[in-house]
Amino acid sequence: MGKSKQDSDEALEGMALACSLAGPENCELAEEGSTQESIVAYIDEMISKAYEIYKSNKDGEYHPSAIRSTFLYCRVATLKFTP
Repeated sequence: MGKSKQDSDEALEGMALACSLAGPENCELAEEGSTQESIVAYIDEMISKAYEIYKSNKDGEYHPSAIRSTFLYCRVATLKFTP
């Protein structure tokens, strides 16, 4: 595993842990009972959904802004937590 991927994984796991500890009142990604693993799984699911939209966009059915907004939502939500 490359250093960059390892660092990215560690950063994601650290953010997910902080988010799970902060809880839903302080982190947009957390729900009652969320764990580090459930938050990482949720983020993975959102990225996978955005990628599927991107791959299926052969006929231009989905505007690029819809794809960008999915990624933007994930990015903003990860920034809105207060450990």
